[in-house]
Amino acid sequence: MLEFSVPQLKKKINYSKPILLSGSCFAEQMGNKLRQHRFRISANAHGILYNPLSMALGMADLLQERIYSIADLTKGNGLWFSWQHHGKFSANTPDAALAMINNEISAAQPTLKSASHIVITLGSAWVYQLKSSDMVVANCHKMPAELFTKRLLTVDEIVGAYLEMLHHPLLKEKQIILSVSPVRYVRDGLVENNLSKSILLQAVHTICRQHENAFYFPAFEIIIDQLRDYRFFESDLVHPNQLAIDEVWQHFVGACMDKPTDEFVKEMGELNKLLSHKVIHADTTQHQSFQKKRLAKMEELKSRYPEIDWRDLG
Repeated sequence: MLEFSVPQLKKKINYSKPILLSGSCFAEQMGNKLRQHRFRISANAHGILYNPLSMALGMADLLQERIYSIADLTKGNGLWFSWQHHGKFSANTPDAALAMINNEISAAQPTLKSASHIVITLGSAWVYQLKSSDMVVANCHKMPAELFTKRLLTVDEIVGAYLEMLHHPLLKEKQIILSVSPVRYVRDGLVENNLSKSILLQAVHTICRQHENAFYFPAFEIIIDQLRDYRFFESDLVHPNQLAIDEVWQHFVGACMDKPTDEFVKEMGELNKLLSHKVIHADTTQHQSFQKKRLAKMEELKSRYPEIDWRDLG
């Protein structure tokens, strides 16, 4: 395995502050790791997104506290949907779709306003534009291919959209962590995927040079260059498996979290192992001793970290 030193984030994450995440399925996986360690997060208020322009539009919705109406929806394949949302927000009626969309935007507001860090993971520079309006869509919703034009974004398009977004008053003081998803989009073709990733990487590094609060976290390089072995991938050979995600998580903690949070993550890891223990013989002395140890650990962490929401643990 190649030795790889990840740059240190200057304004580091503390467990007491919430985090907002947006982006590809890799962002979803990192969001799950944060949830497991009891961070307060809001992840993908528009669902999983892949292209950077749709992510920027999604952030604009949150910043403007946008309320979607039926005029923002389209009907196709028997479902009502938004071109700016993932398919999980589709529904049989417009009211049901709007309720999901607007509730998620509303639910993300407190996190956006109080978050110290925003994590954005770009997936692909390939976009689909509606021929009827030139709108870049976040998801094609299985609509006919002839409705769209497929093209590559340019570096300038991405950089321009993000620098404009990052100058919003609510974002100017927040730390922005940018990364590029290591997932290969083989449906575009391997050469086309590499071209797409190269555009994203160049755009992200340009943004980081031009905005003092933007930081690049090299998830792409950790998976593709440091690990670079198919034992770190799922059976489809494109999605990182849990072993790879855990490796990226360790780098993320080491580079982006302050010392108290690093310690908290380690202790939560120990508690999670205790909580995940499967009981086979609950009436044994050994299990009762284990249960006392688990309860003691829970109570200890509750008393030492009162900022954490422990309600679901009783």
